[in-house]
Amino acid sequence: MEAGALTELKAFTWNEVLDEALARHRKTTEDVTKARANADWKVEIAGRLRNAGAPYAWIAERLQIGSPSTIRVYLHRAKSSI
Repeated sequence: MEAGALTELKAFTWNEVLDEALARHRKTTEDVTKARANADWKVEIAGRLRNAGAPYAWIAERLQIGSPSTIRVYLHRAKSSI
């Protein structure tokens, strides 16, 4: 499989995970735009996406969280609070 095709397949999977997680939280793409970057549901979805192998940059763009390093901080804090 070509690298481009593999990346496309991965992105398809990440989008499915994102769509399912948004539906589970009863959120829309409009909610993503309006919510603050560190909203609990965004952080939880970011964690699911990381578990699915999505890169931080991809997650930051889709969830409008800011930079990839911001996601790392939020996920670390969420993990530490458990």
